[in-house]
Order: sequence, then C-alpha cells, then structure tokens
Amino acid sequence: VWDERFVTGIEGVDAQHRHLVDIVNQVGGMLLDQRGADGAALQEVFKRLAEYAHHHFSDEERLMRDGGLDARHQKAHMAHHHQFVQQLLSIWRARGSLSQPAETVHGFLAAWLTVHILSEDQVMARQLTRVRSG
Repeated sequence: VWDERFVTGIEGVDAQHRHLVDIVNQVGGMLLDQRGADGAALQEVFKRLAEYAHHHFSDEERLMRDGGLDARHQKAHMAHHHQFVQQLLSIWRARGSLSQPAETVHGFLAAWLTVHILSEDQVMARQLTRVRSG
C-alpha cells in the first residue's frame, strides 16, 4: 500500500515508485486470486514489472551520476538494483516448485520495494538535495 513515508521529494522518482507499487499490487492480486497464475496475462504483467523496474533503476542511477553523488554510494545502490533483478528472476523461475508461490513472489516484491524506498532511495534523495545546496 502506498504510504506518504515513501515520498522522496523527487517528483519523477515518486511517480515511478507509485507506479511500481501499482504493478506489484497487480502481480500480487493475480497470483493470490490464481487468475492466470501460469498464464499469458500473468507473464505480461511480470514482463511489464521487469521492464518498468529496469527503466526506474536506470533513471535513479542517472540521477545519482548526474547529481554528483559519491561513487561508493552509487556503486552500492546499483548493486542492490542488480541483486533485486537477479533475486526476482530466481524466485519467478522457481515459483512452480514453491509451496506458496503467490505469497513468496508477492512478499518478496512488497518487502524489497518498501525497504529500498524507505532506506536507500530516501538516502539518495537527501544526498541529492545536499549536493545541490552545496
């Protein structure tokens, strides 16, 4: 569920985060309702999530680079983006053998997105603000 604590103050990032939350909720709804759990509709939503996450991560990484954030922070943040993609693909591929695939996939998505926004993205936003203000 979208929460105002997720707001970073960077309009584009916040809009993308809202959209990611919407897509995660759509994936979760489809998995939990068993609507097309292995079907084309679920595959399409998952594909949209993966593509949008890639787009969002690229935008954040460009913001950090263009904003002049410390290279160590950028490297760690980018590594977490990469790890997310790898973990998500692993869980997605294994969903057929999981005892509770819907809960596992949706739980991972919701938890990762929440923690990432509330921690790393908030830090990124504060750093960008401080760099811009000198």
